[in-house]
Amino acid sequence: MTVTASGGVTGLMTQEAVPGGTVTYTFTASSPGTRSYYSGTQGDLQVEMGLYGAVIVLPANVPGNCKTGLHASNLTAEAFWHESDFRLSQAAYDHAETCYDREYLFEFAEMDPRIHNAALAQVTAATGCTAGAPGCSLEVPTEPYHPAYFLINGRSMPDLMDANYGAEYPHQPYNGNPPHASG
Repeated sequence: MTVTASGGVTGLMTQEAVPGGTVTYTFTASSPGTRSYYSGTQGDLQVEMGLYGAVIVLPANVPGNCKTGLHASNLTAEAFWHESDFRLSQAAYDHAETCYDREYLFEFAEMDPRIHNAALAQVTAATGCTAGAPGCSLEVPTEPYHPAYFLINGRSMPDLMDANYGAEYPHQPYNGNPPHASG
């Protein structure tokens, strides 16, 4: 994908947001699929701080033989999970062999609180910094790495059990609570 950026300041690899500012990245998704995104600057620190995620590109044309609407096999799951459907599309790609009736995304991550505490201390101590100015970048050691928190879709326990599109996550369709088969 070709990505263009607007706003911010020129960084080492891409446009970077000034403190409190924004950068807008624009791209055209040329093919369906699930992809990862993550920080292009200070990745060892910024990915640790949560700058990562998934981009799901839905197919432009769902194959004609994919079933639409709520499948009979979803009715039991709907009654149990109180959700009307388990997918954003009926197919992963523009191909008949990629039809499905349920969709789940699980993105696993971990965190080292020592790194977060060191970043907070530097941000708290910094005064009068502007992006790109000497001495105004965070210099947080990310090694040795000792994760103590483990996340699924950006959530930790007990938040990962909250419902999809919960009040706290109105735009997040994926919780971290895998459904189970009964019977």
